[in-house]
Amino acid sequence: MSKFILLYKGPAVEFTPEMNEAWGVAWGKWVEKLGSALVDEGAPFGAGGVVTEKGSGGVPTSLTGYTIIQADNLAAAQSLAVGNPFIIGSSATSLEVFELVAM
Repeated sequence: MSKFILLYKGPAVEFTPEMNEAWGVAWGKWVEKLGSALVDEGAPFGAGGVVTEKGSGGVPTSLTGYTIIQADNLAAAQSLAVGNPFIIGSSATSLEVFELVAM
């Protein structure tokens, strides 16, 4: 069993209270579906920046949060990501899935 990080990519959206409540319900159902595959529910990202060998500055990518799950392989991890409410209803959002490997 390997760990995989789901990186949320897309524009931040301001929710109305009604949208926030509906999204919370959908999120709860998705997390429940994951069951023991959920390692870290994750969190949204706040302010960010870029650091290179030349210093800091620049605009970070459109990554907006993460979740960590466990699965047998990449295909299984991608299958678990299906139904995540972050990607439902918007062609501007996606999840990028990467296996976390030991150093």
